[in-house]
Amino acid sequence: MELRQLRYFEAVASTLNFSRAAERL
Repeated sequence: MELRQLRYFEAVASTLNFSRAAERL
């Protein structure tokens, strides 16, 4: 896996986690 893909995946994962956290609030 390229570092760029890993960074992109990390950004998407953090965004999804943030959305879930926002839904709880």
